[in-house]
Amino acid sequence: MIRISLAIAILIFYAVRWRSSVLRRVARQRFNMALFICDLFFLLLIICQLCNMNHPKLAAPTYVNYVGLLAAFFGGAFATSARLALKDNYLPASSTAASRSLTTRGPYRVVRHPSYSGSIIAFIGVEMFFNSYMILITLPFVLIACRQIAREEDILSEVHGSEWRRFAARTPYKLVPFIY
Repeated sequence: MIRISLAIAILIFYAVRWRSSVLRRVARQRFNMALFICDLFFLLLIICQLCNMNHPKLAAPTYVNYVGLLAAFFGGAFATSARLALKDNYLPASSTAASRSLTTRGPYRVVRHPSYSGSIIAFIGVEMFFNSYMILITLPFVLIACRQIAREEDILSEVHGSEWRRFAARTPYKLVPFIY
């Protein structure tokens, strides 16, 4: 039952992420193929784990699975709420265009990049749930996300100028409140 719930949550996460209105906007923009391939890799990895394909597992107490499940649901919900708050401004990270307007409501009041925050938390949670060694690839993923965030912030600063600087001053944390 838990695997089915997790599969449904992942389906909703990707359905919001790649909904038809987003795909139409992406088709008109430049595209970062490397990030798109990473996105597909993570999706395929999670599908393999949901299908119970044998892979080496970490030895961890059962409560780690439940903490991971909660983190996966929370992270997925946080990332999805961020994407929905963007409305027509949402483009996946694999698209390299700037938004038409700056979104500062919803989860954007907590951190400047809640979609990345939620995705990272969700990925860590899924890997904790499965006791997977794949949790070790989280660090490179976080580094790639930080690099992409720097690029996006440069673009947003250039496009939105003083409005971006005011937003960045009001919301000083990029990914994790009180830390980074």
